[in-house]
Amino acid sequence: MTKYSESFKEMIVDLANNGTKAKDLSSEYGISEAAIYKWKKLYTKDSVLCPVKLTL
Repeated sequence: MTKYSESFKEMIVDLANNGTKAKDLSSEYGISEAAIYKWKKLYTKDSVLCPVKLTL
């Protein structure tokens, strides 16, 4: 099993989040699509909308 550096994983996640398909990344970098989806889940921060209290 190959170990990938954190910076490599973050680069792949960044590429995936910016529109590169997991299939294309898998072919280009020789990693499984499952690994890409796992890394996306681990390295993508959830953007949660918090309600804002408006004062008029």
